[in-house]
Amino acid sequence: NGTNIEYVQVHNNTDDGIEFFGGNANAKYIVLTGNDDEQLDTDNGYQGNVQFMIAIQRGGDSSDNGIEASSVAPNVGPFSDATIANFTMVAADNTDSNGIRLNTGTRGTYLNGVLVDANSCLDYEDDAGDGVVGFTDGVDPAFRSMLFDCDAGLLTSGGDAYPVKGPAAVDADANNTVAENRHTSTFIHGRTENAVLAAALTGDAPL
Repeated sequence: NGTNIEYVQVHNNTDDGIEFFGGNANAKYIVLTGNDDEQLDTDNGYQGNVQFMIAIQRGGDSSDNGIEASSVAPNVGPFSDATIANFTMVAADNTDSNGIRLNTGTRGTYLNGVLVDANSCLDYEDDAGDGVVGFTDGVDPAFRSMLFDCDAGLLTSGGDAYPVKGPAAVDADANNTVAENRHTSTFIHGRTENAVLAAALTGDAPL
């Protein structure tokens, strides 16, 4: 509680880049490159804020999802409810991974992010958030001013919430965009990214 983590790079780790198990430590100016498993993993009731993050996976079969967010069970406290803001995630190119996996019981808000993946952008499980079919703002994972660019589409058909919950979460904010990225040098924003209207940070999100 109250810990601030700043200016950290984790490179070529053999597991996650950074994984939070509970707590509400804040992290910003984070670079995660070439790590196995996830680049960022949140679990066990993590309720902190992560901002100004660049994450680029190694690719190949050693990498898993770009971000994985989990908790104990739907609506079982302390529930995971992270804010991930102002980030670029270039995820792996294997068919078993997705840009972000929203797993059991996690809430959270993802805003002002660019998500690029050779597979699907989201694996949005039906038991994420409140565990009830259908998106409810405030108790389910939400997106604000995100740009999604994924070769296999926005959501994986393997996710439980593919028919209803995941698409509704993306459609809930008119500034979410599905478009081809215009990055140079892998992660430097171009005209497409810069054209997306930014969402304002609120509450305790780090500035």
